[in-house]
Amino acid sequence: MAVHLSQQWARMFKYSGLQEEDLQLLRDHQALFEASKDEIVDGFYVELQKHPALQEIVNDHSTIERLKNTQYDYYVSLANGVINDEYVQTRERIGLVHARIGLTPDWFMSATNVYVSLFSDLVRGHEQEVALVRAFTKRLLFDSSIILQQYDNTYRKNMEQISQDIGTSMNHVSTIAMHYALSAESLSSAQENISDSMKKLTSYSEEIEAVIQLVMGIANQTHLLGLNAQIESARAGEHGRGFGIVANEVRKLSEEVKRSSKDIQSSVVRIINQVAQMNEQTASTLSIATDQAAYAQQLNALIEEVEAATNEWNERSRAKKQGS
Repeated sequence: MAVHLSQQWARMFKYSGLQEEDLQLLRDHQALFEASKDEIVDGFYVELQKHPALQEIVNDHSTIERLKNTQYDYYVSLANGVINDEYVQTRERIGLVHARIGLTPDWFMSATNVYVSLFSDLVRGHEQEVALVRAFTKRLLFDSSIILQQYDNTYRKNMEQISQDIGTSMNHVSTIAMHYALSAESLSSAQENISDSMKKLTSYSEEIEAVIQLVMGIANQTHLLGLNAQIESARAGEHGRGFGIVANEVRKLSEEVKRSSKDIQSSVVRIINQVAQMNEQTASTLSIATDQAAYAQQLNALIEEVEAATNEWNERSRAKKQGS
């Protein structure tokens, strides 16, 4: 008989209720274990194959025959009377493999129950039936505690890695969101400045329109004066010829001013219309930019909530690990 364990597993050994006399009883029946290994292991896999999910796990990672060889060794080892750190490490490797291939704890415990049921049937009617079943069950439960601890360790490591990945992703997204928010705010500010400039341009265009109207009014008056001067020149005859030439040039100049003013007026009207359209587009874009800035801020707030939840999970996980 040999039980040599670290403090952690010595405590678990004691908690399982497994006693040295239980180990001795199982060891005394090593011949029974050796003789029944085919029956027990074959029965175990008959039950396993009734469940498609378990059969799929087996097919994905091994074969029934290969696993049977492993189970023969495991079943017989339950009666060797030795529990030490090497024994624990063997069970830890089993737990790691089970976690890696996706055999969940509920299926594992169901498989343990199958073992107990098969062994109970095997020793039914035996003079030490109750003691054998009790000792066998305790030893399986101790093994299960080691194996399930590896599930827990594996899941915790996976969650810590996922947590770190989430943290990295959140930091990246947060940086982008903050940059986007600042860009959106800058865009909003720039567009407000553009909008102000357009309003001023509209005002200037209206002032130009007023000046054009004034110039056209002056041109019309000049044109009338030119016509009147020509009429007076005609009445004056030879003495008014020079004055008539000047009057004619004044009239032509006024007509040219009117044509130029109309062209400028048309251009100004087009500018005013374009400015009005740009004002509408700018207002629409400004609204979108404002909404986007708000969305970016909301996204950043959500990221902070996710980070807080992740940090809280990490703290609880560490506290649980320290307490175990």
